[in-house]
Amino acid sequence: MSREQRRSYEDLVKENEALHGQLEEANEVLTAIRTGTVDALVVEGPKGEQVYSLTGADHQYRIFVEHMNEGAVTVDENGVILYANRLFSTLVGLPLELTVGRELPRFLSPDERLQWDELIRAANGKPSRRELALLSVCGESIPILLSARRLPTEPGRCYCCIVSDLRGQESILKRERVLEQWNRELAQAVTEKTAELVQSQNRLRALTTELNLSEQRERKRLATELHDYLAQLLVVGKMHLDLIKRKSGGPLVDELDETLDKALSYTRTLVAQLSPPFFHELGLPYAFKWLAEQLKPRGLRVKVEVEDGRPSVTDDHATLLFQAARELLMNVVKHAGTDEARLAMTIREGTVRIEVSDDGSGFDGAALNSAAASGSQGGFGLFSIRERMLAMGGRFEMTSRTGEGTRATLITPLSGAPTVASPPSELTTDMSAADVTVSHAQSAASIRILLVDDHAMIRQGLRSILNAYADVEVVGEAAAGDEAVALVDQLLPSVVVMDINMPKMNGIEATTTIKTRHPSVVVIGLSVQADVLSRSEMLRAGAAALVTKEAAVEELHHAIQGAVNKS
Repeated sequence: MSREQRRSYEDLVKENEALHGQLEEANEVLTAIRTGTVDALVVEGPKGEQVYSLTGADHQYRIFVEHMNEGAVTVDENGVILYANRLFSTLVGLPLELTVGRELPRFLSPDERLQWDELIRAANGKPSRRELALLSVCGESIPILLSARRLPTEPGRCYCCIVSDLRGQESILKRERVLEQWNRELAQAVTEKTAELVQSQNRLRALTTELNLSEQRERKRLATELHDYLAQLLVVGKMHLDLIKRKSGGPLVDELDETLDKALSYTRTLVAQLSPPFFHELGLPYAFKWLAEQLKPRGLRVKVEVEDGRPSVTDDHATLLFQAARELLMNVVKHAGTDEARLAMTIREGTVRIEVSDDGSGFDGAALNSAAASGSQGGFGLFSIRERMLAMGGRFEMTSRTGEGTRATLITPLSGAPTVASPPSELTTDMSAADVTVSHAQSAASIRILLVDDHAMIRQGLRSILNAYADVEVVGEAAAGDEAVALVDQLLPSVVVMDINMPKMNGIEATTTIKTRHPSVVVIGLSVQADVLSRSEMLRAGAAALVTKEAAVEELHHAIQGAVNKS
């Protein structure tokens, strides 16, 4: 090797050593900057030595950036990477020193580089973000969320970018999407099942109500059959037997009379238990007063407070209200430990309110309300009442405290305005020859009588009884209340023998109308059921007396004479 070649080689070695020293110095400086072991740098340049301070806050910031879970990159306006933390260099698959100086868009697919340009433009005004795919040098496509914001630095524009690796989040997001879908499906299923449950509950409630109404209709049908056929046959038999007793009595006749009395008594009781008499004709106020009378033998005195007029509710609703009130009063008899109760009915703001209360032993209201709501043992009756009221569009409320009594309230909307039970001022009658019989024959008898009953055999029996007396004459017969009103206008009888329970217009309404039009006409009430309330209602309508059909043979003529003599 020549001397010149040797000198050239030595120069290269020295230059290499110098460069190596500078590189080590640069690495030391970079390490010092990254680790924060220096607070300032002295840099010699054309303007002399300049000091650049690295504050403690910057040190904490650098540690944070280096150890954060996202990639951090600073780029210029052309996308050249000025700074990158180690996580970003790991994502792209390059050493840190080879990452700085590259263009960040080069790590994106050609299609997504357009989105990069849009991202940077948007970042000039406010923080912006895009979901992109980062391409590593080994060809892997990494889903990322790239956020960018312009830094307030001069000269030139710089942007801070945060790169979030979405690979781990993809499965989380996927699971979240699956869970959201499941939640939507579950919510839909719950909504559908809830709707089905509500529909099923409404159907069951309607079915329960219809079953209850069917029971009441069947009770009414049986009571009507017993009253209109069996009871009338027994009454006619009793009349005939009484006529026989007048002519020739005897032990067998007395025994037969006693048997008929028992049969009539049993029939009346059975009819009353099946369906309250005159309930549909006279309405709830009358029915509640009748119910109070029926509970007296059971040791319960019921104070009934009802307003004038009849609540405008359908017959079915009235039936359910009456039944519910009766059940509540029976609960007082069985459980309250008191002999007094109160039943009040008021009509306010389109609703009818029926309150049953007592000052008895009371009970744990919360426990029984729970039982009533669930229909569990001990509360099924109250549960049934609650369901019936809900089916009617109303509600059932109950409050009670141990030792302080109980208050139960039935509330239901009216179907219209309250109405007062009053006879029509004008009557249109369609009277057939079979229903109405008029006697035009003149007689010297001083008492002219009109018989009114919807059963022909009863009218025939009454006529047979009265024909035995010379001072009376039957001048006509009618089978309904409206027919009786028309015949009184036509015949002007002295006395009307009026049955109470009749179709179209009942005897009480007919009596009110007749006494209004013809005050001098005497009305004698007639009924199979001669209970206190029936007697009271008939007398209030203007009747002079009330006679039971079974006692007609012995008492009717006497009652007629007494009433005529007083008039």
